[in-house]
Amino acid sequence: MTSSDTKARAKVIRNAAWCIIVSLVVAVIYAGFVDRQLKTASHPGFLPENLPLYVYSSDLPLFWLQLSRTPLAENMVQEARPLLADLELAGRQLTGIRPTPARWRTWLGGTMAGGTDGQDWIVCTHPGLAAWAASLLFQGNVFPGTSIKQAWRDGYLILSSSPTLITKALAARPVSLDLPEGIQPETLFVQTHGPVEASVTLEPASELPMKASIARPDSPAPDAPASWDGPALAGNPIISMSVRDAKSAAQLAEVAGELPFPTLAGGIMGELISRWSLNRLPAFLSTSACLNTPFSCALYGLPTASGAPVPILAAATRATDAFSEVLSRAAPPGKSLPYEWNGFPGAMMPLLGEQFSLYSFRRGQRYYLATQEPLAAMLAAAPEERTEPTGDDVVFTVDCLKAAKAAGETVLWAANLELLPETAAKDLDAVFNPLMRVLAKSGTFRMSAHHSPGTVHIVCRFAAPAQREAHK
Repeated sequence: MTSSDTKARAKVIRNAAWCIIVSLVVAVIYAGFVDRQLKTASHPGFLPENLPLYVYSSDLPLFWLQLSRTPLAENMVQEARPLLADLELAGRQLTGIRPTPARWRTWLGGTMAGGTDGQDWIVCTHPGLAAWAASLLFQGNVFPGTSIKQAWRDGYLILSSSPTLITKALAARPVSLDLPEGIQPETLFVQTHGPVEASVTLEPASELPMKASIARPDSPAPDAPASWDGPALAGNPIISMSVRDAKSAAQLAEVAGELPFPTLAGGIMGELISRWSLNRLPAFLSTSACLNTPFSCALYGLPTASGAPVPILAAATRATDAFSEVLSRAAPPGKSLPYEWNGFPGAMMPLLGEQFSLYSFRRGQRYYLATQEPLAAMLAAAPEERTEPTGDDVVFTVDCLKAAKAAGETVLWAANLELLPETAAKDLDAVFNPLMRVLAKSGTFRMSAHHSPGTVHIVCRFAAPAQREAHK
């Protein structure tokens, strides 16, 4: 073979290699284009009608990725890694694929609409080439060998734990959601139907801002716009709440009572709520004309040294003789005694000794009420704090570090006394204690609410510990 023949053959091989490379590049680009087109959805998808709860994201992997970078998620990784590992294992056993944002996007695309009837779940996605190839290979099943029920409709993949929900989705119209105007792709949207009509958006930002709008047909038209500031309570309480007036507090309590929270009617919490008469608060607030002015209340502790959790509470208001009415309703005749703190006149009513009695006094234009004498003395001696004016009807804050400590001590007390069903003190290390460590690192939780005609608007967010002062 001559050198010219060798060069000619090398040239042919080189040209063939370039043709193969170019073909592969073109094929990859074309496959990417087709994959992107297949994943483009014209509407959220197909779900059964009239489910109690719907969830939607136009780009779930983006939401997932950004959520994983928030301080709360990082705290979960540090303090509760076994819990996350259990969730990941459950997802892997369910689908056969390790759940990550990248794998979700590869197999199921970006858009996701889901729902539940309280027992079973259903999810609708608009996947790309990977899911279509798996479906062709495994006769319509994207996730073969799993208990997930699967069906295709107009390019949408429907996954569910129930064949009944699949059947309903195949016959349903495209799901219609009341999405807020200008909602961002990375935002998760939740909509509820039934006893409570509500819509919620959750942004995967550092403070996890959440906005909720709850339909309240009987919600009155708001008064003239005005800012107000509730009287501040010194001493950095665990939980504090400032309210425009008693009516606003009662309305928020009614809304909370309609939400699908676990019932506290029985068990130790139900017994404590009944003994503290907390179940009577909404009715009392709605009929207490003396509290139809800005007021604040706070929880400072929940010690168990006396043998049972006893709350350390305080409240403040500008209402004339507000706490005189409270004491007159609660005190038997002759049980309210004159008292004085730091030169401020007031009264006290013995109830359970030093652990829980009522102490009220007037300081300038404010009236204070406390359940322990040292707390009343502190409020009487502390410099008066100012709060920033707000246009909300209710402002609620939680010091997460103190709340985690108080909750941990109370639950440990209950576990040691065998008051928790099938839970001993050592069992708290599995789930409860890791979650309390996560909560302890979450800074300050703040919730604000205001009413408009027919709607209650709620905004929640976390402020990191370093950001507390900036949000005061």
